[in-house]
Amino acid sequence: MSEIRSALHRLCEHVGITDGYRDVWGRDHRTTDETRLALLKAMSVIDEVADAEAALRAREEREWRSRLPPVVVRGEQTLPLRWHVCIEESAAYQSLPWTITLESGEALSGEIRPADFEGVTRRAIDGAGWVKVAFQLRHRLPTGYHRFHVRFPGAVERSMTLIVVPSR
Repeated sequence: MSEIRSALHRLCEHVGITDGYRDVWGRDHRTTDETRLALLKAMSVIDEVADAEAALRAREEREWRSRLPPVVVRGEQTLPLRWHVCIEESAAYQSLPWTITLESGEALSGEIRPADFEGVTRRAIDGAGWVKVAFQLRHRLPTGYHRFHVRFPGAVERSMTLIVVPSR
């Protein structure tokens, strides 16, 4: 597979375009590169296949710079609750205050030091090193829609929705 075609496939995966599907009669249908490009154009992601690598890189970097995923869904029996946090490597040894505001209004708080968590991936963005770590929360949370807030260095605050669903 060529680099351009590989970037096209990875970009499609990133935006949720599937490789194919099985119809109601059990027949498999594969997504062609022409269909991939048409869908990406319709979604205003790229105009040409040659743009796929740059578009993928820009989307991945935006994801890293946002620091938290927009939403995490976990089951109520899942412990620890895990999600990724992205931070500049230079700040990975600093303590970052966090708060979870439960749907009921009650709040939990603490501090994390990213260097203390399992490092998942490293990446350079504009010459700066970034690390993605797996944050783990060992508190059992009630089902509902909660908000996780964290303050990063430089008074940068980010939050995400944490949805805890019933196990059945």
